[in-house]
Amino acid sequence: MDIFSKAKEYYSRIKNIKNIEIWLTVLIMAVVISLAVSEFSKPPADAGLPNDTENDMPSATISPDDGEALETKLADILSKVDGVGSVSVMITFESEGEKVPATDVQRSTKTTEEKDNQGGDRTIIEETDDSKHVILNQQGASQPMIIKELAPKIRGVIVVAEGAEDVAVQADVSHAVQTVLDVPAHKVTVFAMKKQNKD
Repeated sequence: MDIFSKAKEYYSRIKNIKNIEIWLTVLIMAVVISLAVSEFSKPPADAGLPNDTENDMPSATISPDDGEALETKLADILSKVDGVGSVSVMITFESEGEKVPATDVQRSTKTTEEKDNQGGDRTIIEETDDSKHVILNQQGASQPMIIKELAPKIRGVIVVAEGAEDVAVQADVSHAVQTVLDVPAHKVTVFAMKKQNKD
């Protein structure tokens, strides 16, 4: 039995059912179809998450405390690029990042309906929001529960490289920094390193 004959058979059965049952059947079918479509359109659970084993370079979610380690690691990898030579890197941050505390929000709504002597109706709706930070007591110290830490934004990057006299090398270094730190080109400046006098 092919799909079309099954559909015809199902349709003929639906024609014999009362209106309420038809709507109920259509509703159930719509829910099942929407669930199936939404399940197929979801990306895999691990899609978009970086694999730590694939990329040793840290992303722009580095904290300022680790800024020096990032500079060192970036300088190390850039110095391995053909033609770049010795490299120094400086990264500046706009802020120290932000910690987002958990909040307990309690909302209440109060509805009052009044009727006056002339037959008029009036409805008064009062909404109240009360939010408080969730506080944890650990070892006698109270501190807010942090649910998310936002990394600081990178203000700018300066790279000084031996091989940056070559425009192609300068472009490669700039592009590498933009890629690793996810910063736009106008925040990256590459300079040629001063030549050491050998007397």
